[in-house]
Parts: sequence; C-alpha cells; structure tokens
Amino acid sequence: MPMSRKIFACAPGIVSAFLLVSCASVSTQHLDTQIARPSAPWPERPDFSADNAADAAITRFSASVAMWHFALGRAYRASDHHAAVQYAKRLVALGSALPQPVLEYLAAHMDAGELEVLRIAAKTNEKAVQRSNITATIESPPRLVEGLAILDDGRILLSSVVSGGIFISDKGTVKRWTSADANNAWSHLGLAADHRRNLVWAAVANVDPSPQREAHFAGLIGYDLSTGVEKYRLPSPEMEKTSPGDVLLASDGTIYLADAGNGAIYKCAPGCDSLSVILRPGILRSPQGMVLTDKDEALIISDYSYGLARADLRTRSIEQLSAPEGVAIDGIDGLYGDGSMLIAIQNGQTPARISQFILSDDGRHVKCAHIIEKAHASWEEPTNGQLAGDKFHYIGNAQWPKFEKGGAVKQGKQLHPTQIHTIKLQNLPHSCA
Repeated sequence: MPMSRKIFACAPGIVSAFLLVSCASVSTQHLDTQIARPSAPWPERPDFSADNAADAAITRFSASVAMWHFALGRAYRASDHHAAVQYAKRLVALGSALPQPVLEYLAAHMDAGELEVLRIAAKTNEKAVQRSNITATIESPPRLVEGLAILDDGRILLSSVVSGGIFISDKGTVKRWTSADANNAWSHLGLAADHRRNLVWAAVANVDPSPQREAHFAGLIGYDLSTGVEKYRLPSPEMEKTSPGDVLLASDGTIYLADAGNGAIYKCAPGCDSLSVILRPGILRSPQGMVLTDKDEALIISDYSYGLARADLRTRSIEQLSAPEGVAIDGIDGLYGDGSMLIAIQNGQTPARISQFILSDDGRHVKCAHIIEKAHASWEEPTNGQLAGDKFHYIGNAQWPKFEKGGAVKQGKQLHPTQIHTIKLQNLPHSCA
C-alpha cells in the first residue's frame, strides 16, 4: 500500500503520541442485526481546521473509524474528557483495539468497572481469525509486491514497486516478465489480466519507495499477455499529485484506474488512446479498490479515509453507501466483488482484517458484515488480491513500512519472502443470518 494512503487516512489532526494508532477496524461478530440507513449523496469533505470539524467528520462519515479517531484526538486536545470517553467506546464497538496509553488516559476519566469492560472488549478485538492457506512463497526479487494477476494456466504475475515492472511465478520459479529497461522498471502497482484481448494492464506511479530515476511515468500501461511487451502507455490526465494505484477490468474490456493521489477515477474503453475522466479529482480523498455492480451501471469504490462510494457511470453522480451500526467500511485497500458480495482488504485498521460485506439488492447499502480473517500471524500488511473461480488469492505481506524513500531497506529491517494466501469462497457465508 503506498505510504500516501496512510497519510490520507490519518492526517486529520491526530498528533498526540498516545493516539498514533491505525485508522480503522470492525467488530469480530457477524454484524447483521440492524438495517442500514438510506444512502445519500457523497458528502463534502469536512474542513479539518474548523472548530466543528470533529462533529462534521463523524456525522458525514459515521462508518469511518478514521473519523472517530480524529474526533477522539480533537476531544483529547480540548480536554473534553466526556466526549473522548464516548468516542473511545464507539471505536471499540466498531472493533478497534486501543493502545495502552489511551487506556491509561481513559482510566482517569472512567469508572473502574466501566473501564474494565471496555478494556476486555478492546482486547477481544485483537484476537486473530485465520481461514487462508499460504499457497505460494515468492523469494526476492521482486521487492515490495503490490499486485497480482492469476493467469488461466496457473502462473502468477506480480507487480513490484521497488524492483519495478512485473515478474512471473511459474511453479515456484520466479523471473522478470517485463523488460528491465529504464521505462518498464518503473514502479508497478495494481494489475489486471484481460485474457480475451491478450492484455495485462498495470497502474504505474512514482511513490515514496520508488527508486530514484531520471524520469518517471504515472498512468496506465498495457502489455501483451503472451510476450510482456508494452503495447499501450496512457498517462494520467492530471499530473499534479497523481498516484495511480488500483485497476479494474470490466467484462467488455474497459479498464478503470483509481488515482489515490488526486482522488480521480479514469477509464479506457477498448481502442482508446487516452484516459477519460469518470470522477474528477477532489471528490474522493484516496480511492483504492473498485467493483462493478451486476449490470455494470455503477462502480463501488473504496475511499481509504471515508468508506464506500457508488458512482453512477451514466450520470456521473456519486453517493455514499450506508452501513449498519457497528460496521466500519473505511481503511479498504483492495476491494473485490461477486454479485452482491464484496471482499475488502482493510489494512488501514488495528488490527488489519479481510471482511465480507453483503450488499442490498440495489447495491446502495451494506446489509451486514462478516470477518473473514483478522490479525493473521503471518501478515505484514495484506494489500491486493484477485477473485479466481471459487477462490480468493491475496498478498499477505507487501512490507511497505520496511522501505525508505527511494527504495532502500530501512536499517535494522529484514525482508521476508512474499506470501500469497488463498481462501476458499465456499467456506464463507453468502447472506445475512
């Protein structure tokens, strides 16, 4: 996950050291007891410098744990201890863990019995849930693997941020797939393989761990699936603050590109020679994974800071998905869909987790949520994955925090082989109880 995603999610004012925790989490239970509120147009971003910023944040994005953390930080700095206690309770109800310094602060402002109940609940939220098996281990290089694409013959394409380009894993043997020249060694992130058109699409960007080079490219590159030779190069229309990260392939061959840097969503229909704008920069804060609704009428988009959005592809209108009380829908990096079911890799949370969301028939509400995995013992920040048949494959340890700006490994940090996890979808619930 690009470091910019965490900055976007956590930036609004949590400066006190005891509040430097990850920005989101959800409950360990199947949260299907309440009906979701109606969806609404996508709210304007709160003005985080305003006096009422905390109230605006949690009112507009009540299913975003990042916003509740922001409100908690504001209450702490204002010595509004009653509000801080209420916000901490809300965070725990949403599944967040609380670090010891926060609990020590709350101890001075809560009844001992009430604090113990909160502490036990927060500790329970830390318990691991593990359902996946590690089905592939990738030795370095590639370094900092962000995206994968499972090919029809079982081979795996892997995008690399630090090594640059795309690598291929074939029965345990890993080698570079794209050329290692100056162009194709740029940082590659999200991947999508279009078997019908013999193409592989990759999001390309210059992010903090990208090696220093004379020139960088930001946008979308299309490669020949048979040879790895570049066929298309489509630059981002908005070069300022651009950071393309995630891609989505539609059944008709249209490719969608999310730009976490400026908040835009772009697309390229088959035969296009440039990216067109679906959502202009500035509406979303940090768009990540995307899923098309059943009839390809709309995009469900994860905004890392705020939650889930629905963008109508015909009218270009955007609305906010609602969720029941107790369900957090922010902090989502990878997002994948199968009918009315979403699988969300929520690595912007404490602890990180992979969730399953069941949507309403119109795709405008999260009806309930289930925890698929949480705090897996082998994780080092799960990032992106792919639905393939009856299985979900994902990268379990991208290791973003181990790299410095420019791609060097931080002093004292040791890299581990990249692990690919697999979950059988037949083992998941597909409805709300």
